[in-house]
Amino acid sequence: MNYLMVNTTLKEVCTKIGSGATPKGGKEVYSKKGIALIRSQNVRDFNFSYDGLVFINDEQAEKLKNVILEKDDILLNITGDSVARTCKVDNRVLPARVNQHVAIIRPDSSNLLPSYLLYFLQMKKRHLLSIAGGGATRNALTKEMIEDIEIELPNTSYQSKVTNILDSIQKKISINNQINRNLEEQAKTLFHENFIAFTPYKENLVKVGSRSIPKGWSIVSLNDVCSKITDGSHFSPKDSPKSIYPMFSVKDMGKYGFNDTNCKHISLDDFLKMQKNDCVPKVNDILVAKDGSYLKEIFICNEQRDEAILSSIAIFRPDVEIINPDILLNLLKHPSVMKDVKDNYVSGSALPRIVLKDFKKFTFVLPPMSEQIKIAPQLETYRMQIANNIEENKRLQLCLDTLLPKLMSGELEVSRLNI
Repeated sequence: MNYLMVNTTLKEVCTKIGSGATPKGGKEVYSKKGIALIRSQNVRDFNFSYDGLVFINDEQAEKLKNVILEKDDILLNITGDSVARTCKVDNRVLPARVNQHVAIIRPDSSNLLPSYLLYFLQMKKRHLLSIAGGGATRNALTKEMIEDIEIELPNTSYQSKVTNILDSIQKKISINNQINRNLEEQAKTLFHENFIAFTPYKENLVKVGSRSIPKGWSIVSLNDVCSKITDGSHFSPKDSPKSIYPMFSVKDMGKYGFNDTNCKHISLDDFLKMQKNDCVPKVNDILVAKDGSYLKEIFICNEQRDEAILSSIAIFRPDVEIINPDILLNLLKHPSVMKDVKDNYVSGSALPRIVLKDFKKFTFVLPPMSEQIKIAPQLETYRMQIANNIEENKRLQLCLDTLLPKLMSGELEVSRLNI
C-alpha cells in the first residue's frame, strides 16, 4: 500500500538504542529515594511496574548520564527470563536511569510514534525471543539485534489511527486489571477484619488457651476442616503433545488458574490413572503452589475440568459442612499464614517445599457456619467478579493479538473498523 515504507530498520527511525549499567557497589547502593533506577522487574508487557523500584544518588546517576530516560521512551528487557518484555516509561518516574538488563529505545517521533513502536515490539515478541535464545549462557538481545529489526512504517497519521484503536482495547484491559486489584484488596480487608482481627466481635471475646477468640468459635486444624489434603502425582507421565488432557505443575499456575501455554499433555490412559489416584482437581478444591515457588499462587477450582496435576501442587479439599471454600481460600492466602508456613512448614534449601504432613496440623480460629455465611457470599462475589474480568481480558487480548499484525501490515485498513 502506498502509505507503507518498506525495509526501514529501527536504527534508521530511532534516535537512541542502548542499555544502562548497575552502579558500582550493586544492590548495596540502592536506596528509597533519589534518582530512579529501572530494572527488568519494572518492565512488564505494556505496563510499567513500581514493584521493586530502587533509587540511586546524584553521583551515581551522573555516571549513567548517557542513559537518561526521556518522556515516552520505550523500555525493552534484553536479558534473562523476562527478555522481550516491553512497555512505555511511566513519565511520573522521571528523571530516571536504566540498568544493563533494560534497553532504552527512543523513536524519532517525526517518523515513528512511541505508542506505535510499543505495539510493534509487542507484535515482534516471538521474533525477539527467537534471536535472544542464541546466547551462550542465557537469553540476551544486543544493541545490534535491535537496530537491525526491520519495520514497515506508515505515515504518522496512519500510525495514530492504529494506536488509537489498539489503545482502546488495551485501556479496557488495564481498567479490568485495576478493578481486580481493588476487588482483591476489598476481599483481603473483609476477611482480615472479620476472621483475623475479630473487629465486629471485640465485645464478645473469650479466652481459649493462650488465644482470645469470639464466643462460640473454635480452634481447629486444617486436617479438621478438609476431607483431603494431598498433592498431585509423584509420577510424571510421558508428554503427549497431541492429547487433549493437560498436566500442570507449579510453573503453570497463575493467580486465578492454570496457564496451558507451555504445559505437558498426557494420554487418555495416563489421565485415567491420574483421575483414579485423585490427581484431578474437583470443584471447590483449593490448589496451592507447594514446591519451589511455594504459596506464590493459590486459587480455587471453579469448575470440573479434565486436567491433572503433578506433586508440586497441593490440593486442599474443604469439607463444606464445616468450612466455606472461600473462607479457607482467603485463610491460606492471608499474609500471617504465609509467614507461618515459611517459618515452620517448609523444608529444603535448593528446592524448598511445604511439608504437608506437618502443615495439616496448622491451627486457626473458625467461626460457626452461621457466621461464615454472613461473609463468605461477599468473598465469593469478589472472586467471581475477578474471574469474569479475567475471562473478558483473555477475549480482549485475543482481539488485540489478532488486530495488531493485520493493522500494522495494512492487511486490515483502519477505515474498515468500527471500534
